[in-house]
Amino acid sequence: MDQKGKTTLETLVLPLVIAIVGVTGTYMITRSQLQSADKLATANRESEERRAIADQNVKILEMFSDQIKSSEPAKRKLALRVLTALEPELAEKLAQAVADTDSDPDTREVANSVVRSVISRGNTFVVIGSYSSLEEARDKLARLQSKSGGLPFTPEIYFSENHLYALTLGGHLTFPEANRRLPYAKAIAADAYLKSSDHWGDNPL
Repeated sequence: MDQKGKTTLETLVLPLVIAIVGVTGTYMITRSQLQSADKLATANRESEERRAIADQNVKILEMFSDQIKSSEPAKRKLALRVLTALEPELAEKLAQAVADTDSDPDTREVANSVVRSVISRGNTFVVIGSYSSLEEARDKLARLQSKSGGLPFTPEIYFSENHLYALTLGGHLTFPEANRRLPYAKAIAADAYLKSSDHWGDNPL
């Protein structure tokens, strides 16, 4: 090919190459931006969800504090029992403080029983599925609850240490109890499994 032909070919091909590179580059940048935006939206959503959970725990603590300062032992004992159902780990810490300081023997005994019940709980979860957002997990939970016939165990949602929301047939169970529930979970999802962890969220969400 002579120099003139080569120059003509370059003249025709070069703009095409530039256009292809430009389109490809724009596509890659746009894709990267969309992925970044999606990740940012997910992070913001999860941050809002965790903040809502933290706000809920603060309100629980405020209500508990008001009741535990009551001059009536019955109110203090009721506060301990209710708190256990809402936030076991926090209940253990506060119950231990009450057991160490309350002047009423009956209240101290209730506080000690709360501590014992929390310590004796298991660390095994019957996992049906894991989801990246609380909204998705709640949607699955609602669909599961709407099935006719009901379920033999109450499904719950826990926030795991890998930042996923796990839909379970119970959590903080002993291994034998979790293993007993596993066939029911597998009837819902064939890949259901048992997970043992000391770092999952302490409250069903």
